[in-house]
Amino acid sequence: MSQQRLHLLAARDPFLQHTPEVLLLGTRDDPTHAQRRCQQRGISITKIRIALAYGRHEIHHQLERWTLLSRQLRRSPYARFAGELNGLHSSAVG
Repeated sequence: MSQQRLHLLAARDPFLQHTPEVLLLGTRDDPTHAQRRCQQRGISITKIRIALAYGRHEIHHQLERWTLLSRQLRRSPYARFAGELNGLHSSAVG
């Protein structure tokens, strides 16, 4: 039920309209790695998009990382979902 409410709220969020498309990629030897890990941890594409829109962005060498902490969530429409979203990390190779 909480996932559905989060998804409905995200569908109306104008900031999420500007986030890039999310593709879960694995490695050559394990192409479903990222998808499987997200499923194990209960991380949906919606949660990743929220981290991209509201999380703290860092670049270190060629790795980009977004970290979603309670500080960012307090000022967002997702404050009531802080328990589910706090500490979420998303990474991309640039």
